[in-house]
Amino acid sequence: MKNIFIFVAIFVAANMTNVVAQENRVELSAFESSLKDHAKTHENTWEYWGLTRDEWVRYESIKQKSPWATWKNEATPLAILSHYSTSIADKSRYAHLEAELDQWRENTVLEWQLIYNKEREIIYAKNTALLGNRKPDLKNIKPSDRVLYFVETGECNTRCRATTTRLLGTFAHIDVFVIGAKVQKDVFEWATSAKIPVERVRVKQITLNFDNDNFAAVTSTPKSLLEFPMAYIQAKDGYKAVIF
Repeated sequence: MKNIFIFVAIFVAANMTNVVAQENRVELSAFESSLKDHAKTHENTWEYWGLTRDEWVRYESIKQKSPWATWKNEATPLAILSHYSTSIADKSRYAHLEAELDQWRENTVLEWQLIYNKEREIIYAKNTALLGNRKPDLKNIKPSDRVLYFVETGECNTRCRATTTRLLGTFAHIDVFVIGAKVQKDVFEWATSAKIPVERVRVKQITLNFDNDNFAAVTSTPKSLLEFPMAYIQAKDGYKAVIF
């Protein structure tokens, strides 16, 4: 007999558990549906807040006839209606609607942020790849960069002087390689005609060098296809020609 009572008690408890679980599922489903309803747009402003037309009229009246008309605040219509309500039931309803709206907003903002973060990473990766493949622009060269500057022996002509002047303006470390120079005099004559600052050579911010096949080490492009001077900046994956 005792076993029968135990069995009945277990059976009743199990049924009660199932009922409670089912009620919870129904309640959660209704809550989810309620949150989704907040994503809808409405013809009338009061409908967005879950209010009736009469409640909205009361809210506007309170705003006009109370300190809330002049106070700087972020109180919502629901909060203001609650402040002036004497009904606990109405206060609870307004608070419930406010909490649902806040939760919906938090969910949508979080969802947007996660999607944005993912897309931002994709865009950043593409932009990084684009910049990595792009030739460096002279205006983006920093004083901390190292530039290899290839020039031809002889007098620095008008284009050469213009290019050299712009390059000197970056204050980057510049290694000048004079292609075709046979003796030091050839190198110094080019430097003089290009108006290379002697003081920057003395502190080794600018170096003057023979080519010694350095150009061939930087690029495989034949010299005959290029117009000198040519500048290259040292990058992670080799050397890139500078755009003047």
